[in-house]
Amino acid sequence: MVRRNLMLFSIVCLMAVAIGLLMGPIIGDIPGFLVIAINKTTIEMRLWLAVSLLILFIFGLFIVIQLFRSFFGTVRGVSHWHRIYRGKKARKKTIDGMIAYAEGNWKQAEKLNMAATKQQSETKLLNYLVAAQAAQQQKDTKKRDSYLGLAEHSQDNARIAVYLTQAQLQIQDEQYEQALATLSQLNNDTSSKHQLVLKLLTEINIKLNDWQAVLELLPNLKKVKVFPEKELLEFEEKAYIGKMNSIDKEKGIEALQTIWQQLPSHLQKSVSMVAYYVKQLLEHKAGDEAEILLREQIKKQWHEELVHLYGNAVGRNPSKQLSTAEAWLKHHNNDATLLLTLGKLCLVNELWGKAQSYFEQCLSIKATPEAYIFLGVAQEHLENHQQAFECYKKGLFNVIGKDIHQSTK
Repeated sequence: MVRRNLMLFSIVCLMAVAIGLLMGPIIGDIPGFLVIAINKTTIEMRLWLAVSLLILFIFGLFIVIQLFRSFFGTVRGVSHWHRIYRGKKARKKTIDGMIAYAEGNWKQAEKLNMAATKQQSETKLLNYLVAAQAAQQQKDTKKRDSYLGLAEHSQDNARIAVYLTQAQLQIQDEQYEQALATLSQLNNDTSSKHQLVLKLLTEINIKLNDWQAVLELLPNLKKVKVFPEKELLEFEEKAYIGKMNSIDKEKGIEALQTIWQQLPSHLQKSVSMVAYYVKQLLEHKAGDEAEILLREQIKKQWHEELVHLYGNAVGRNPSKQLSTAEAWLKHHNNDATLLLTLGKLCLVNELWGKAQSYFEQCLSIKATPEAYIFLGVAQEHLENHQQAFECYKKGLFNVIGKDIHQSTK
């Protein structure tokens, strides 16, 4: 820039000399005078002299303008060079800071990333976020929050990134209530539902056992497909089970029934949900309702867990219940769970010999502690006390054997 201006100045000077040599004689022959009057002062000069002075003034003005342009151009060049230099320093500190963070050197990572923000850094947002995470690793939540505040003001569109980082760090620190407040604000403010915000909100509400909040999130979770369909179904089941579990015993069966009626139809057909609801009904001494529900569900879908529960859900008419279950033998005569259920229903109906027969058939197919225990009960009612003792012993050994097997896995 400076060299170009000097070259231009030399050319102008040569042109001025050439013009002076050519135009000098012509200007000198210009006749007349120029009179300039300012208040009471009068300046008089030959016209050719006035023209010469005007040309010199224009020429001088041109030179001054060029000098100023050259000066400011140099200043801008130095400023540009300085910005490039500071940018390089900032990038180096950022890279070194990232390496330090990856190596687990939290203090150095924090120091380098904060030093980078004092340079002409284009990555201030990233520097502040990494510094916040490094402070978190050092258990310094005060510094962490300070860096996050600086990050939020470092860039116009930084809010979502900063709040998400803040929430994730709060979750790491088990500050679930604070994280929930951070994410709730972000969820309310964002016009379009953000996948990671919804995911984190779901996980926090599950940790806090806020099942109603999880249910309220489900429509948006399905809409933006945050989780796979199978996982969403698990969350939905967990949420309703959590609500049932939180029912105060004093509220009685009505509260439990209300929640069941609120369930979507696909959950009312779910084996795990039906099984859980039946267990809750039995705890509330609602065996008749449990028996009716199980009978209807088993007709629609045969499932071992539901068949097993049918033997525990004794309704108002145990005799009819036994007949219903015996009818299932037509298609499931070698089902150990059904034989166990039939034996239990025979005990309820005080059919000791028949119960013994069903339990023995069950054990011939599948030996379980429960079958041995109930066979022992049947033997006691038949006054076969020694056989009952043997059954209890086998049942106990069966349980212990299973526990030992599980512990050695």
